[in-house]
Amino acid sequence: MTLGRLFAWSLLSAAILFGSADMVLALGPGDRIGIDTGHILTLLSGYTPENAGAASFMTLLCAAPAWLAFGALGLVMLALSRPRPRRRRRYRVRTAEAAP
Repeated sequence: MTLGRLFAWSLLSAAILFGSADMVLALGPGDRIGIDTGHILTLLSGYTPENAGAASFMTLLCAAPAWLAFGALGLVMLALSRPRPRRRRRYRVRTAEAAP
């Protein structure tokens, strides 16, 4: 659980970093070139992800902004690895007087 929450928080912090980089790029002169998820996956893996079809999930994921994909994945992982309350069982202690 703790490792999942740590990874989820790191994904959310990366999403904030990518979002702020997109804002800085939007303020610059010229055409706005955002940071796509495909660019980040290429930097991390070393190769360009292959697109199987025109409307495949990987194509949609690579075209999405990086802050959106990493933020959504971080939120889902944070929800899945949330701490759950512990169940506490109550045991009755039987005394000698109450026993038949």
